[in-house]
Amino acid sequence: MFIVEPKSESNAKAVIALIKNKNFSPNVCPLIDTKTNLQRELNSINDGIALFRDTSYAEDRKKLDTGLNVLLHDLQNCTGNEIRSRHLTVILSDNPGNISSEFPTYFISLSDCPNIDNIDKLKQAVGEFDSALIHLLTNADVNENLITNVLSQTSYLTKTEVNSEYWMTWRLIQTTANILREYRLINSDELREIIRFLKRNPHEGIDSAQNITNDFRQVISQCINSGIIDIANQKRSPYFDSNKPMVILDDKYINILAATIDTRILPRMKTTKKRNKLLSALKFCGKLYSNNNYKRNLDVETAPGVTETVSVYSFPKNILTPKCIEKINAITFADYIIKNSEFSKAFIPMATVSGCNGAVGVVISDSTDEAESMYISGQTRSGKTHFLVQQAVIRAESGKKIIIFDQTGAFSPDELRKHLSHKTVEKCFSHWDISKYGVPVDLMSLENCSSLPEKKNRLFSILSVAANISGDIQSKVLKKRLSDISKAINVGRIHTLSETLEFFNENDSEQKKIKDRLKEVFDDLEGLNAYEQNWEEFLDSQKKIVILSTSADGIRKSSQLINMLLAGLYEYKQHDRDPRYTVILDEIEDLCLEKDGPISTILKKGAKHRLSMLLASQEFSVEKDKLGKIIGNCGTLVFFRPKTNNISDISKLTGIDKATLAVLEQGQFIYHGLCYNKHEGKNKNVTLTGRTYQLNK
Repeated sequence: MFIVEPKSESNAKAVIALIKNKNFSPNVCPLIDTKTNLQRELNSINDGIALFRDTSYAEDRKKLDTGLNVLLHDLQNCTGNEIRSRHLTVILSDNPGNISSEFPTYFISLSDCPNIDNIDKLKQAVGEFDSALIHLLTNADVNENLITNVLSQTSYLTKTEVNSEYWMTWRLIQTTANILREYRLINSDELREIIRFLKRNPHEGIDSAQNITNDFRQVISQCINSGIIDIANQKRSPYFDSNKPMVILDDKYINILAATIDTRILPRMKTTKKRNKLLSALKFCGKLYSNNNYKRNLDVETAPGVTETVSVYSFPKNILTPKCIEKINAITFADYIIKNSEFSKAFIPMATVSGCNGAVGVVISDSTDEAESMYISGQTRSGKTHFLVQQAVIRAESGKKIIIFDQTGAFSPDELRKHLSHKTVEKCFSHWDISKYGVPVDLMSLENCSSLPEKKNRLFSILSVAANISGDIQSKVLKKRLSDISKAINVGRIHTLSETLEFFNENDSEQKKIKDRLKEVFDDLEGLNAYEQNWEEFLDSQKKIVILSTSADGIRKSSQLINMLLAGLYEYKQHDRDPRYTVILDEIEDLCLEKDGPISTILKKGAKHRLSMLLASQEFSVEKDKLGKIIGNCGTLVFFRPKTNNISDISKLTGIDKATLAVLEQGQFIYHGLCYNKHEGKNKNVTLTGRTYQLNK
């Protein structure tokens, strides 16, 4: 597959004239056309070039991804068609930057190529060239037939045991080089260099590693689907039997003994019959795990409680065809698949897995003491918001209180109805627009604080994020003022946030900095309604899911306000554990991610107070930066289609190859974290590919 970037429309027309082999029409199938039309175009080309045009805008991202997936599936023969048309695929793209660099394709830029003004003359020249070539190829006279003539010049290349696998390919490459020389596309010196290169590598196969890998993919998938090779689990039934040809499944890999490869797979392969050559190709293509001459030792159960160590070759499961992966999934994740009829109130369904009837998820109950919070990442429009909305309703139905902070309007009633029925939105969701109704809880409340240190800690947690306090000096300055502020609250001297400003001395430079920052935030909230109620009283007056909207233009300091509300929520939950609260935050980059900030504090300490979070962002980090530390405190990670700069890190973390991550479809994700195993009766860490679990309401 090739992506060609023209430098102008004239340039593009020249490309079309040169490579479009169906006819000379300038009309080219758009890449954002329907799946049916794209597949029809691919099927209509045999021994030629399937050409597509991409002039899409950012708004067409979904259509673009769909089109790319059709082309990718055709390239990998994911449809499983035994009879396929043979073709190259070319995308003529004005915006190749829209296509991930991880996509398996060659990029060609025509920025240095000349513009050709007379396209009609070019078409005539191409037609004459094709006509002359066809005449030469079909000439019955052996001496005048270009192919047979130059092929005869390679008769000195004799077939031996060493070169048997690539002898014909060697002859065809040299024949092609001679034809290129005849057409003066290469000169005699270049022809000699090509022949010298072929002679210099007599022990290396010409077949590409990718061709061998694709051949292996088809053969092993067919063997598993047909039952030629049986399936065993690493642990539990079906058990491994060394007397049978079997693949052994663990969480990430399919594992095979050398004897199974030699007797069941290699005899059926077309590209090679040599095991080392196969393994080398798989290793080159990133489809082989190895730590000892391509092998590793694996402990497997041969019967309940009986373990045997075997030496195996290990391959990622995504090397298989989609149909075979479904069969593998049904066995691999059998203990994780919970049927709808088996759902308990404590079970939170997360995803559906291809080939499996039911859902995977996590059990959250009073007996669990695990990191419940999740981090969800992925590109815009990859499916994050839909996942969050579904989880909000699922968790609300299980008895949890759900609070969604909406900074962008992504959870407005109109947006929710894109994900849920009108009935569900009306039944489950309350919308609280802070710019309209005011701050819903009393941030100045010192309720349940029995000592001065407790009062100071509560005020500090709220005021420090409002003022963006950084460093020990500012922290100490603020804490010194809190004793007087807390005393004034107790005696009823102050009742509002703005009234705390009088306790800061403007003649002190550090106090003035803090006061100015607080004033900016408090001025933004001036005139809003004030409520003397706590979180429980507020949530009890609303529906199951409350959306606190700060997206109105009137609240410029919405990030600081959300940080203050989160700090107040954590302080409140320390004294009121029931019921469980779940906070949902999308696009968290603008919020306080400091190690002592409310988000970090809730992630580290909230579980024991029955307070958890679902955090979402387009970004992902494995570094020890602020975002990386936040992510590290989440028990489960959900990866929708990542941004290009995140793919490598996610691949290393999950073991999922980059190509798979780059082409995740909308709504499809990698689940990496806690998942309930019904066989063991507990949540276990697992990595799987799934789709958002959909509510039937």
